[in-house]
Amino acid sequence: MNSEHVWQRIKNVSGIQGFATFVVFIVIFVFLSLMSPVFLTTQNLIGLLRQVAMLAIAAVGMTFLIIAGGIDLSVGSANAVTGVICALAVAKAGFPVPVGMLIGILSGGLIGLINGLLVTKINLPPLLATLGMMVALRGGAFLITGGHTVYGVPKNYLWLGRGYVLGAIPVPVLFMMIIFLIYFFIQRKTKFGLYLYAIGGDRVASRRAGINDKLFMVLAFVNTGLLVGLSGVISSSRFGAALPNAGLNFEMDVITAVVIGGTSIFGGIGGLAGSLLGVLIIGMITNGMLLLEVHSYWQQVAKGLILIVA
Repeated sequence: MNSEHVWQRIKNVSGIQGFATFVVFIVIFVFLSLMSPVFLTTQNLIGLLRQVAMLAIAAVGMTFLIIAGGIDLSVGSANAVTGVICALAVAKAGFPVPVGMLIGILSGGLIGLINGLLVTKINLPPLLATLGMMVALRGGAFLITGGHTVYGVPKNYLWLGRGYVLGAIPVPVLFMMIIFLIYFFIQRKTKFGLYLYAIGGDRVASRRAGINDKLFMVLAFVNTGLLVGLSGVISSSRFGAALPNAGLNFEMDVITAVVIGGTSIFGGIGGLAGSLLGVLIIGMITNGMLLLEVHSYWQQVAKGLILIVA
């Protein structure tokens, strides 16, 4: 397989989409800067980045998965379940905070593994498999908690969602930046990243080239689950509690951000830089409408219209 040919094809197609996404980003940024004097303040921009950090982390995994030709509708419910499991581990079971966080993240990986096996071993369509998992996990979150919010987490648990590094950088934003840099390297410089493009672009050809497409699809689901697990842990840490109804519409925000960023829903084309812009566009829409005192219902209308256009 000629990797240079694959990368050139990706660049040719995604270059136009990436430019269009960048133009949309600039237009929204300039519009909000003119309409609200608060938008360009340091406090608001830092708050915006903290707000989108969990979305961005999950979008990294979703980008890889959609490029491979999959999709995961269960990330919103998984976000709630992993946050609940982590909070219960540290608040009720008495595990040390780092261990509880690891349990939450690994539970997300387990959810991704189950999704991947449903798709590759039972041959369920990703849309159907993850839709079923979305419903089951949401019910599981309410069963685990009895429908109640999990309180009583220790104070050091709050650092991941509320803390600062060097007194200025929110911890969730730092995690977001580190994860994007690591996965940008993986996507551009490793066989794992290239193989996902190949599988999403032409699964039959990738098999003939010797790529184990089922293995890499499972890995893509597990990767998404781990990153969603991290986002769920950060969310529960930020709120100081875990809610069984957390992450409502989270899956749509993640998928919308990735598609806005130029990743093809049919697989084979896309990139993390575009997804980051998509995440920021979603964040600016939410932040801007709050600053302009626009009703929250219009946020969903705007996101839906942007997804259709994308």
